[in-house]
Amino acid sequence: MELFNAGAYWEAHEELERIWRSTPDDGEAEVIQGLIQAAAALLHRARGNQHGVFRRELERVVVHGGPPPILRLR
Repeated sequence: MELFNAGAYWEAHEELERIWRSTPDDGEAEVIQGLIQAAAALLHRARGNQHGVFRRELERVVVHGGPPPILRLR
């Protein structure tokens, strides 16, 4: 969360992927995979690559600008 919230999307992606690969629970793995995709989308946006951005939930940030989302876990 710290890496993502600091805008270190590549590093967050790498750490989340490490966790994702070792998670035996399919539901938890799916959530982590979504966070990996969010980090990748925001990394592409930061690099100016609109073609590399995906995930509809991030459309507001990617298309319309504004601050990236802040992760909040329950």
